[in-house]
Amino acid sequence: MNDLPLYLMQPVNATSLFFGAYAYYVPMTLYCVFASVAFLGLAGEPAGRRRTAWGLLILALPLFGGAAFLLLHDRWLATPVRRLLVWGGLALITCVLAGVIAQIVAPIAPAAL
Repeated sequence: MNDLPLYLMQPVNATSLFFGAYAYYVPMTLYCVFASVAFLGLAGEPAGRRRTAWGLLILALPLFGGAAFLLLHDRWLATPVRRLLVWGGLALITCVLAGVIAQIVAPIAPAAL
Protein backbone atom coordinates (compact mmCIF):
# COMPACT_ATOMS: atom_id res chain seq x y z
CA MET A 1 0.00 0.00 0.00
CA ASN A 2 2.91 2.38 0.61
CA ASP A 3 4.11 2.02 -2.96
CA LEU A 4 1.18 4.02 -4.34
CA PRO A 5 2.42 7.17 -6.13
CA LEU A 6 -0.48 9.32 -4.94
CA TYR A 7 -1.66 9.62 -1.36
CA LEU A 8 -5.02 11.15 -0.65
CA MET A 9 -4.09 12.09 2.91
CA GLN A 10 -1.26 14.49 3.62
CA PRO A 11 0.60 14.27 6.93
CA VAL A 12 -0.72 16.59 9.61
CA ASN A 13 1.56 19.46 10.52
CA ALA A 14 1.25 22.50 12.77
CA THR A 15 0.22 24.81 9.93
CA SER A 16 -2.63 22.59 8.80
CA LEU A 17 -3.85 22.24 12.40
CA PHE A 18 -3.67 26.01 12.87
CA PHE A 19 -5.67 26.81 9.74
CA GLY A 20 -8.06 23.93 10.35
CA ALA A 21 -8.87 25.15 13.84
CA TYR A 22 -9.22 28.75 12.74
CA ALA A 23 -11.36 27.79 9.75
CA TYR A 24 -13.76 26.25 12.26
CA TYR A 25 -13.64 28.79 15.09
CA VAL A 26 -13.45 32.14 13.26
CA PRO A 27 -16.79 31.91 11.38
CA MET A 28 -18.57 30.66 14.52
CA THR A 29 -17.10 33.46 16.63
CA LEU A 30 -17.93 36.10 14.03
CA TYR A 31 -21.49 34.81 13.81
CA CYS A 32 -21.84 35.06 17.60
CA VAL A 33 -20.39 38.57 17.69
CA PHE A 34 -22.33 39.90 14.69
CA ALA A 35 -25.63 38.40 15.85
CA SER A 36 -25.21 39.51 19.48
CA VAL A 37 -24.29 43.09 18.64
CA ALA A 38 -26.98 43.28 15.95
CA PHE A 39 -29.66 42.02 18.34
CA LEU A 40 -28.53 44.50 20.99
CA GLY A 41 -28.96 47.28 18.42
CA LEU A 42 -32.26 45.80 17.29
CA ALA A 43 -33.59 45.76 20.85
CA GLY A 44 -33.63 49.57 20.85
CA GLU A 45 -35.81 49.73 17.73
CA PRO A 46 -39.57 50.16 18.04
CA ALA A 47 -41.57 46.97 17.59
CA GLY A 48 -42.94 46.42 14.12
CA ARG A 49 -42.48 44.72 10.78
CA ARG A 50 -39.10 46.28 10.12
CA ARG A 51 -37.71 44.99 13.42
CA THR A 52 -39.12 41.51 12.74
CA ALA A 53 -37.70 41.48 9.20
CA TRP A 54 -34.23 42.46 10.41
CA GLY A 55 -34.38 39.81 13.14
CA LEU A 56 -35.28 37.12 10.62
CA LEU A 57 -32.54 38.31 8.24
CA ILE A 58 -29.95 38.15 11.03
CA LEU A 59 -30.99 34.59 11.86
CA ALA A 60 -31.42 33.39 8.26
CA LEU A 61 -28.07 34.62 6.93
CA PRO A 62 -25.62 33.78 9.72
CA LEU A 63 -22.64 36.00 8.92
CA PHE A 64 -24.06 38.38 6.37
CA GLY A 65 -27.38 39.19 8.06
CA GLY A 66 -25.74 40.62 11.18
CA ALA A 67 -23.08 42.37 9.11
CA ALA A 68 -25.73 43.91 6.83
CA PHE A 69 -27.72 45.16 9.83
CA LEU A 70 -24.63 46.66 11.42
CA LEU A 71 -23.56 48.44 8.25
CA LEU A 72 -26.94 49.56 6.95
CA HIS A 73 -29.31 50.12 9.83
CA ASP A 74 -27.75 50.07 13.30
CA ARG A 75 -27.45 53.39 15.13
CA TRP A 76 -26.61 51.90 18.53
CA LEU A 77 -22.84 51.81 17.92
CA ALA A 78 -20.71 54.59 16.53
CA THR A 79 -20.06 54.32 12.79
CA PRO A 80 -16.26 53.74 13.06
CA VAL A 81 -16.82 50.94 15.58
CA ARG A 82 -19.41 49.26 13.36
CA ARG A 83 -17.18 49.50 10.30
CA LEU A 84 -14.17 48.14 12.18
CA LEU A 85 -16.22 45.27 13.57
CA VAL A 86 -17.70 44.22 10.24
CA TRP A 87 -14.82 44.88 7.84
CA GLY A 88 -12.19 43.63 10.29
CA GLY A 89 -14.14 40.43 10.88
CA LEU A 90 -14.70 39.83 7.18
CA ALA A 91 -11.00 40.53 6.48
CA LEU A 92 -10.03 38.02 9.17
CA ILE A 93 -12.25 35.30 7.74
CA THR A 94 -10.93 36.04 4.24
CA CYS A 95 -7.33 35.62 5.43
CA VAL A 96 -8.13 32.36 7.20
CA LEU A 97 -9.97 30.96 4.19
CA ALA A 98 -7.09 32.00 1.91
CA GLY A 99 -4.71 30.12 4.20
CA VAL A 100 -6.94 27.05 4.14
CA ILE A 101 -7.15 27.15 0.36
CA ALA A 102 -3.37 27.53 0.17
CA GLN A 103 -2.97 24.46 2.39
CA ILE A 104 -5.29 22.48 0.14
CA VAL A 105 -3.74 23.59 -3.13
CA ALA A 106 -0.06 23.41 -2.05
CA PRO A 107 0.24 19.60 -2.23
CA ILE A 108 -1.51 19.57 -5.62
CA ALA A 109 0.56 22.33 -7.25
CA PRO A 110 3.47 21.16 -9.40
CA ALA A 111 6.90 21.52 -7.83
CA ALA A 112 8.40 23.09 -10.96
CA LEU A 113 6.44 26.31 -10.48
